[in-house]
Amino acid sequence: MAQEKFKIPIFKGINQAYPEMDLAYASESENMDVSDGTLKVCKGVKKKTFIQAQNPIKTLIKLCKRNNGVYTEVLMAATQTDLFVWTTGGYFGIKTGLTSGKTAYLNYQLDGEDICILTNGKDTPFYTNGIYCTDMTDVPKFTQIILHYERMWGCGVTGYPDRVYYSVSFDPTDFSTLGEAGFIDIPSFDGNPVMALEVLFDDVVVFKKNSLYRIIGTYPGTYEVSKIHGVVGPIAPDTIVNTGSLVLFLSGDGLCAYDGVKAAPFKPEVLKNFVARINKDAIDQAVSTVYGGRVLFALTLDNADQNNAVLEYDTVRDTFTLKRGFCVNSFVVVDDQLLISDNTTYVKLYDTGDTFDGTAISAFWETPYTDAGDRAAMKYLDTLYAFGKGDAVRVSVISEKETKQKTFVLNEENETHIRMKLQGKGVRFKLRFENVDGGYFELTAPEIRYERDA
Repeated sequence: MAQEKFKIPIFKGINQAYPEMDLAYASESENMDVSDGTLKVCKGVKKKTFIQAQNPIKTLIKLCKRNNGVYTEVLMAATQTDLFVWTTGGYFGIKTGLTSGKTAYLNYQLDGEDICILTNGKDTPFYTNGIYCTDMTDVPKFTQIILHYERMWGCGVTGYPDRVYYSVSFDPTDFSTLGEAGFIDIPSFDGNPVMALEVLFDDVVVFKKNSLYRIIGTYPGTYEVSKIHGVVGPIAPDTIVNTGSLVLFLSGDGLCAYDGVKAAPFKPEVLKNFVARINKDAIDQAVSTVYGGRVLFALTLDNADQNNAVLEYDTVRDTFTLKRGFCVNSFVVVDDQLLISDNTTYVKLYDTGDTFDGTAISAFWETPYTDAGDRAAMKYLDTLYAFGKGDAVRVSVISEKETKQKTFVLNEENETHIRMKLQGKGVRFKLRFENVDGGYFELTAPEIRYERDA
């Protein structure tokens, strides 16, 4: 029998559309990084700062300030009862007596001063300059706020489920001046309230669970409401993320997108197994962000009671990967670093270190099946060739007949030429690459040599 070969020139991400397809994809994978086309164990999570607080952090917040022409970003953190601000001397409490740490916020400039407006739907909204806080007693208790043409818009006020509010231009404290401030009711007659707001292509996009609307116009008197084509809406307000060219959000049907024209499922078959694992009972904890060309969704999988996984969508390479084994309940990007909180009193760095805050990273990549274009012939897998470095890589060949597994020890510093005898057989097979004891590995363009029955 003549020897044949196939090669995986680049690794492309998770794709669960079909049980048999290109081996460049993974049918299942956790904690692998394919951002440059190679396969490697992802980076970890590491403690950055600690807040001496009685309650865990619920929301991380960024205050944007300009002092004498110098732009700075100030980290703040909300717990169930308090608001803290980070300075060079540590965290200092600047507000107490809160009843919820799940906080929406918006950076603004009021009377020439840079401020951050915060609201949680329960307490009186307030703003802070990072030193002191000022209550906004005449502002409704919003759960979500956005900025559109110098006006603050809000929704989620108790007793007014269909109502969207807008402030006076350049004054987020004034929601009552006739002709300048006001509200728009958007009834959908299905019992579903307004969940969130977003701005895309100069329109205010209004999200309900089963429907989406857009408000066009630049000032009161010109506002018009139109329903967006499509029947999908978000399942959780904090899963809505604006990439600049479209809005992605998680619905009951999986990941969806609004492109300025219609709202529709976004690559539904690619993530179908993943979506089936989402714990809908804990979906209100889900959060999202954009960072480094990636859209990140922190979600609760299986029977967990807190977010235990992060789905990453690479907008440049159009690929999905999954991280699992740590908690995220809030994201914020400060000074080009992605920070997370995790139901503790620590602020942590994302994409840093080689463990998940001391817990070994368990990483694997499992391809779909392939029959190498021949449904009838038995294949005899002989040898795997690749280049790699790190600690060690474990390779499994899985067929309908058997599973063969081998481990190859690598060089931590220099790239090693891998030659691994496989000795697997089957009409169809798939490959599984995984790390060993939490170790690191990189793998480039593996090639399989095999023979088939005549």
